[in-house]
Amino acid sequence: MFKYIKPLLGKFGIYDHAANFYIKNIVRYSAKLKGINIKYFEKDGIKCISFLRGQKEIIISEKNYIYSKDIIKEYDYYFNSVEFNELSTKKTVDYSKKREHKLKKSGLIFEFVSLPESEETTDLYIKNANLKNGDVVLDLGCYCGASTHAFSKQVGLNGKVYAFEPDPLSFASLKQNIQRHCLENVILFNNGVWSERTKLNFQSEGNLGSSITSISGRKNGMVKIDVISINDLVLDYKIDRIDFIKMDIEGAETYVLKSIPIILQKFKPRLIIEPHFVNGKLNTQEIIEFLKCNKYECKILQQGECVLPLIYAIHQEGSE
Repeated sequence: MFKYIKPLLGKFGIYDHAANFYIKNIVRYSAKLKGINIKYFEKDGIKCISFLRGQKEIIISEKNYIYSKDIIKEYDYYFNSVEFNELSTKKTVDYSKKREHKLKKSGLIFEFVSLPESEETTDLYIKNANLKNGDVVLDLGCYCGASTHAFSKQVGLNGKVYAFEPDPLSFASLKQNIQRHCLENVILFNNGVWSERTKLNFQSEGNLGSSITSISGRKNGMVKIDVISINDLVLDYKIDRIDFIKMDIEGAETYVLKSIPIILQKFKPRLIIEPHFVNGKLNTQEIIEFLKCNKYECKILQQGECVLPLIYAIHQEGSE
């Protein structure tokens, strides 16, 4: 029914307000079913949302409202990822602005712009990447650098990690974290990865889901970014081996993969790719079919309760 009143509300310039009111009530109802109470408030000049369940509280910025559904569904993950703060009678994790967090499992400290990276997913990367001292890794879409840190430690000073993060907000924290942990074998790029070297419109939100606008359709915080192809990277840096590629690039996977069949055949890197929804459809099968055509064997790795799986791929000549 709501779609029928959209044109009428639009004439009076109140559609956005009505839509937001409608969506907020749907989210509030979903949260209530999970025993979570939602409250909107302002703190230090930032509009925030509180998700309170019992004495446990998660706070995010209202600008990251799109992640409300994920927080409601995976409440325990987001609460237990980092050390909480005691605020009166509540135990609170606050992701409303850029700050340092101690990851609960490893005890490592990272600066995150907003939501934290999953240590469970990083563990899946490390378990399956089979990295050795001296290996070369491409970390495509590294957010604030928790996975980059893990790869850096695995390949040692004789190895290299080429780390790409196009969101300028996330890249600032990535750079800070690389310096904090003294990762001398990491080469940073404030670039996106694409099928060619060019400039593209990019939705910069300083969070896990920042993406190229032509893919996501989201235009809030839009900036123009430089993108580069893996082919250009190999030529520019005279790379003579690639052992592992981690790819978490928010829907740009097939654009990148279809531009590098020669790279895949030459270096035969192991890959772990997170598929995404493109035009409303998860592109898992499209990625797998392309990789199989390039002599890769694929298997699915589950990321806990996350709806997005991981695709692990190894070249058939390197699978023995």
